[in-house]
Amino acid sequence: MASSLRKRIEELLQEHAPLLQKAFLEGVKDLRSNANLRLIVAALERNDIDGAIKSLNLDPAAFRAFDRALTAAFDSGGIAATAYISSQAVRSGIAAVFRFNARDPRAESWLLDHSSTMITRILDDQRVMVRNILSAGLREGSNPRTIALSLTGRINRATGVREGGAIGLTSMQEKYARTALAELTSGDPALMRNYLTRGRRDKRSDRAVLAAIRNGEGLSLTDAEAIVGRYRSGLLNLRGETIARLEAKAALHQSEHESFLQAVGTGQVNQSDVQRTWRHVGNLHPREQHISMDGQTVGLEEPFTAPDGTKLMYPCDPDAPVSHTANCHCQVDTTIDFIGALAREEAA
Repeated sequence: MASSLRKRIEELLQEHAPLLQKAFLEGVKDLRSNANLRLIVAALERNDIDGAIKSLNLDPAAFRAFDRALTAAFDSGGIAATAYISSQAVRSGIAAVFRFNARDPRAESWLLDHSSTMITRILDDQRVMVRNILSAGLREGSNPRTIALSLTGRINRATGVREGGAIGLTSMQEKYARTALAELTSGDPALMRNYLTRGRRDKRSDRAVLAAIRNGEGLSLTDAEAIVGRYRSGLLNLRGETIARLEAKAALHQSEHESFLQAVGTGQVNQSDVQRTWRHVGNLHPREQHISMDGQTVGLEEPFTAPDGTKLMYPCDPDAPVSHTANCHCQVDTTIDFIGALAREEAA
């Protein structure tokens, strides 16, 4: 049954998403550890923002582990889908052999283009975020070394790893962090209590914040920066989780779809016998549009259509807007009418 493949894809998602998250964080660690702090500081002392950004060495190769993890997820989805197709053929009495070819030009092209585009977007956003931080720091007259450390983070003496820096965060997440710093140093009880509502804060710091509120004073800049550094780490983990789930799901659904295309390509399956059905899977914040799509059935190369007109080949289609992909839990049931094909063959 199609639900068995759906279940298997979900199992693979739970398996590969943590691996992709780990690989993403390894990429960020690589960027931070290879940023040349001395050259960044020297560039900032010259008010040379472009030179400081160059000294960060924002190289796509830092995410090579993520690229490998994405390839592994893609391959796993294709193998699972092909195994399902083969089992359904056997159950229907059809002697056919199906194998997933990750080296098929179409499959390889999708994986290469998607991985490259995704990593480029991450680094482009980093450059925007970094430029904003550097510009603000110089405008405010901050010490160049302090500005540089806000990007790279400070070395944890226990682990030898830089932690708490802005590198790896989105521009919006870094904005949250800077707002949090202003809250903690403000001395305003209402603003400081607002920090305590931030979901990704390190709650171990709450006692120090509450003590400062009781004393009617803001935290020192040094203490506040340490707390916000841990808050940045929480935001980074959130970004890693979000990217990992989205990318794992896209890779698994794309390779699942590719498997059926390859089955048709063998000549042993008629494309007209393949149908795909959207299955809405609820979560804490379900999309009304996806609820209304539940049960929508299309052909193999036909996209699903959301009520707002958005076309999606499958849930978390990377070509669809983020309003349809972020935290989407929907699935697809793909079936092949092997029985109908046999009946036509016998009647011919």
